[in-house]
Amino acid sequence: MYIRIRPSTLLIFSLACLVCFGTIAFYIGGPTLERFDHALTAWIQSIRSPWLTALMKPITALGSLGWIAPLACLALAAACFTPTRRIVLAMFTAMIAGSALLNYGLKLAFRRERPALDLFIEESGFSFPSGHAMQSFAFFAALVFLLWGIVPSRTGRTVLLAAAGGMTGIIGLSRIYLGVHYPSDIAAGYLASAGWLAVCAACCLKLQSGSQPSHPNEKKLRTAS
Repeated sequence: MYIRIRPSTLLIFSLACLVCFGTIAFYIGGPTLERFDHALTAWIQSIRSPWLTALMKPITALGSLGWIAPLACLALAAACFTPTRRIVLAMFTAMIAGSALLNYGLKLAFRRERPALDLFIEESGFSFPSGHAMQSFAFFAALVFLLWGIVPSRTGRTVLLAAAGGMTGIIGLSRIYLGVHYPSDIAAGYLASAGWLAVCAACCLKLQSGSQPSHPNEKKLRTAS
């Protein structure tokens, strides 16, 4: 895995995500966020149709733990064949499991009720932040992190980013379309997951740089001594 970015940059990005998440959380229950949520929800739900609803239901299922967990296990199995497999396995697990635990804690902390009208599917639990948004973001971002060094070309990496971003985005959109989340739930879910993943990636890059010899002949010198 070769990502040319400093761990400190990732930590600054994580802090920015935290600030943005906190801003959304601060306005929960207020008229400004309520107007934004209702206006955007009404616009998205205005395109509802039978065929689109039939498409959105399986798409939204892709963001559930029932799908994310087995897909993550397959990705972990593939990670066993990477050169730095122990670090990658640890960080991939931390990204996915940590995001799920963080979502559980945040839902209990904020206890925001789900939208009560125009539900196309039944969901339980609290609304903020969206678990599907966090889980899908965590999985697809971790997958990009895992595959980045395996995909050598710029075109391949662009396709990888576009596919991961597209899947994450449409899963979040499906939650609003089906009426089980406010747009601010989705945005907050992405921000929380992005912040957590940035911390995990920074730790991973730091561990990798620490495991590499600081001098090209260091391994030879150690062997000779």
